[in-house]
Amino acid sequence: MTTVQESSQMKSLKRQRALIKGQLTRIGTYLFESEYFDVHELQAHKEKMTQLSKCFEEVQLAIELEDESSDHDLKRDRFERNYFKINGSISRQIEELRPPSTSVASGRFAELPNTVMVRQESTLLPKIEIRPYDGNPIEWNSFHDTFKTLIHDNQDLPAVQKFHYLKNALRGEITSVISSLNASEPNYQVVWDLLQRRCNKLRQIVQSHLKISFELPEVTRDASSSLKSLAEQAEMHINALATLGQPITQWDTLLVYMIGKKLDKNTRRGWERILENDEMPTFEQLINFRNKQARGDEIEIEFSNANRRVSYQDRPLTLFLPTLHVYIFLPRPVK
Repeated sequence: MTTVQESSQMKSLKRQRALIKGQLTRIGTYLFESEYFDVHELQAHKEKMTQLSKCFEEVQLAIELEDESSDHDLKRDRFERNYFKINGSISRQIEELRPPSTSVASGRFAELPNTVMVRQESTLLPKIEIRPYDGNPIEWNSFHDTFKTLIHDNQDLPAVQKFHYLKNALRGEITSVISSLNASEPNYQVVWDLLQRRCNKLRQIVQSHLKISFELPEVTRDASSSLKSLAEQAEMHINALATLGQPITQWDTLLVYMIGKKLDKNTRRGWERILENDEMPTFEQLINFRNKQARGDEIEIEFSNANRRVSYQDRPLTLFLPTLHVYIFLPRPVK
């Protein structure tokens, strides 16, 4: 008897889901087949789609709780792709019909001097993609801040949907924190806390930046591109350490020695020539020296290329013409 009741409940939930998907499809058909649109009608459809999205989340969650053994990601992905496609098209149509000076009364946009605050569902701005996270300590802060801003702190997203976004954003061994848990509202917060405890380790992040800084490849010849890459990589990791609260201003002697040893012989000689005997240079001085040298190298290359072009243009034109042979046939004398 219990099995029949459960089967009956599942059928009811799936019928509800099919009705929601059908309503969304009808809105899409109206949008793609109509030639003329009304702003108020489009806004009504947009609000209806928001309701459909919430209803779908509730029904889909109930289905997943009823049938935990099946993989429900495909159903969610198809609905979300269709939803965002139609929602984006409606937003574009609304913007095309609205005069530029007209303000939006629905509260989706808050206009400030020289600033436009846009909610996430707006398609006016380019889509921000969350780069997958594979457990690399150096990428943790970037991933954490982006995901937290776009997904975690978004009050319009149900927790179950946040769970799926987080699951899709993880790669490699780090997925072990989420692989054993089912999609549910309480499990999202559990997974988010587990991920932070595992990855938000200051010492490990700092050591990863230091390791890469110490292992930057040496420059073996005076090549502008190689020197520029060395300076940029070193500056990037040192600035990251400063952001993490490390006292890099007290590390100048160590940093100058470490990066200076990786310069090629000519560049290192030029660096030593600009320093006084007792001067203790800073890391910033070394980077500024390299940047000035890079600009000089670029000017020299451009000047050399310009001279080469002028030299080629001024070269006298030499034409090679084929040799013309003329043969004259005379009649034989008559004997």
